[in-house]
Amino acid sequence: MRLVGYLSACIAASLLWSLEGACQSKGQDASLRGLQKVHVLMERGPLSAEHFESYKSIVSLELRKAGLRIVEDRKDFEDAKDGVVAVAFHQLDRAMSQDLSLELVVFQQVRSVRTGEALVLPTWRLVDDRRAVVPPNVSEQMLRGGIDKFLNAWLSVNGR
Repeated sequence: MRLVGYLSACIAASLLWSLEGACQSKGQDASLRGLQKVHVLMERGPLSAEHFESYKSIVSLELRKAGLRIVEDRKDFEDAKDGVVAVAFHQLDRAMSQDLSLELVVFQQVRSVRTGEALVLPTWRLVDDRRAVVPPNVSEQMLRGGIDKFLNAWLSVNGR
């Protein structure tokens, strides 16, 4: 439970703290090398209960089809080897339109070169922003596109 709260805070912080330069480099794709198991953390955000459950299933199914194992139970999660795939939609209601943003972030344990301390940090990130949209009409397309980009990056460094 503590991990979920921490990751939610990290997602919020990463929205405020721009990581665009680091996250658009090939280095972020290389951070996925050797990743075999992930825990999926999905925030409901503006999604209806029906969409939320459907989208959780889509994410898990697509990751499994590509060869990633999904860790449901904390006791099966190894901090040093496994990652967390966090998925969040954010909606902004404007006077005459709505904007929708998808953020997909992979958190992994890394070691600080300076201190040697193990830290859980975002190592891969994708943001898809859409302006003046009807969120229920574009959210699934955004999710599938984001998952495809993540899996293409993962497959490119894991040779499958």
